[in-house]
Amino acid sequence: MLKTLMMQLATRLPFLNSANGCVTEAAEVERRRERRTSDDQYLANVFLGQRCIFVPNEWEDPIVGRVEHIDLSRGVLCQVFDYVHNEPQTFIGFPMHYNEQRLEALLKLDPFERYSLCHANPYNANPIIKPKHTTVLSRAEILQRLRDNGFYEER
Repeated sequence: MLKTLMMQLATRLPFLNSANGCVTEAAEVERRRERRTSDDQYLANVFLGQRCIFVPNEWEDPIVGRVEHIDLSRGVLCQVFDYVHNEPQTFIGFPMHYNEQRLEALLKLDPFERYSLCHANPYNANPIIKPKHTTVLSRAEILQRLRDNGFYEER
């Protein structure tokens, strides 16, 4: 009876090792990779054509724009038209969905604080060294550029 049950399970769950009912490491790695790929494809479809915000991992202004393309062939490569600088940008990873409250919260922070929240390793207790010079736009300049470059008119 137990052997029959194990055989039925093995046909339904191919990643189980039929000898002892354990998950094989290679099968589990493959299952996780397929799940991650499926999740990435879902997120790519959710973000495509949407307004977004991305915080660069350098001391720069946030990217506020519209997702034009997401390439999943080599990780997650996201192409966004940036309305702050009025040019296309490419970055690794998924952006945040745009909303006015999120943008206002990010613009209250300086680039160092944005980096500390979005890109610093939460498991590392070492402090982040702030650069001596940064040239970033003010909150008012960023909002004015978004208006001037048509971010609020497009849908």
